[in-house]
Amino acid sequence: MVGEPEPIDDSPAGTAFLQATTVEVPGADGVRMYLPLLDGSDQVGVMALTLDTVDDNDRRLLRILAGLVADMLVTKHSYTDQFFRARRREPMSVAAEIHWSLLPPLAMAVPQIAVAGILEPAYDVAGDSFDYALNEDILHVAMVDAMGHGLDAATMATVAVGAYRHARRADIGLSEIYAFMDRAIAEQFGPDPFVTAQMMRLNIATGHLQWVNAGHPAPLLIHDHRVVRQLAGPTTLPVGFGGEEPRISGQMLQRGDRVLCFTDSLIEEHEAGEEQLIHWVNLRCAPSQPRRPRTTTPGTGSLPSRPSPTGGVRRGAADPPGLRGCLGRCPATPHGRRRLTYRPTVSERNSKEPERHGRTQTCSRNANTRTACGPGSRTDEFPAPRRSVGRRPTHGRPVPCGN
Repeated sequence: MVGEPEPIDDSPAGTAFLQATTVEVPGADGVRMYLPLLDGSDQVGVMALTLDTVDDNDRRLLRILAGLVADMLVTKHSYTDQFFRARRREPMSVAAEIHWSLLPPLAMAVPQIAVAGILEPAYDVAGDSFDYALNEDILHVAMVDAMGHGLDAATMATVAVGAYRHARRADIGLSEIYAFMDRAIAEQFGPDPFVTAQMMRLNIATGHLQWVNAGHPAPLLIHDHRVVRQLAGPTTLPVGFGGEEPRISGQMLQRGDRVLCFTDSLIEEHEAGEEQLIHWVNLRCAPSQPRRPRTTTPGTGSLPSRPSPTGGVRRGAADPPGLRGCLGRCPATPHGRRRLTYRPTVSERNSKEPERHGRTQTCSRNANTRTACGPGSRTDEFPAPRRSVGRRPTHGRPVPCGN
């Protein structure tokens, strides 16, 4: 059975979720066990059960059982709606349903790198999406933000991502990928609709990052736990407007560097601006902050919300729209691992451009991903949550964006 949602902070299930370790809680009726459900380094959830007593052999068998349960959740979720129903807390819009089915796995990890992403608001996202692929030593990442709302925006974003995948799999350059996406949107939707986009390519062996910016704001470079500068570079017209061949920007990432990107909806909804975002990033990246291996989301305390009259910030009642994600290189390890964290950017738009809706996040990094869900009755299995430890609205799984 599926347990009720629990706070991810200060709960045994949350500790198992965040730390990817077994948590034992002695009680009057036995020992309550919380075991992380992992698909490689990706968190699937937490399994909770109660035993009268526990010894080392029990712990070994439970770890094996947790692995089997995680495998079942990953391999069988496409055959049933039961897991989707358990994770959702409210109805999902048709546009959001299309987007979630379009997305790649929200988390991917290999020894050299990990990738993660998330859409917000999860139940009503429309025009924002992302995609990624790791081909040998090259990590490809793209974020798109289609104009408009609802099904129109979702359809346009679907075409944009499909065109991106097609061009990427043809093994062509970033400029050619942009041109192919541009033609696909123009031919399908005419001259007026458009999609802002950012396509990135990172050599995980050398740390060389390249990108084409088609309407998104400059990413933030984080070094030594602080934002050191914006990765400003030439921008081209949004996809669909028939822009000229874009200029490719480049940056060498040192080990431990991170690149933070986000769509404009995040900044505009919070009405805080990039300076407030940079301030928040510096606070979250401070060495004194606990390194929680998870993807946090606005509306749950992860990002500053609208400024209050006193100059502070307050959280809105609902998650604001926007696309965000992070990308960063791992510090050196005994195994030579590198880590990447990636966050999508803010699109520059003038006041006459049509409003877009939705937020996406992608992250890539090398650390092990951790995800947890809440406890239920004596033998409970929990699909992965979003911010709280409990039911999660979609099939995706969050991953960390911090160190």
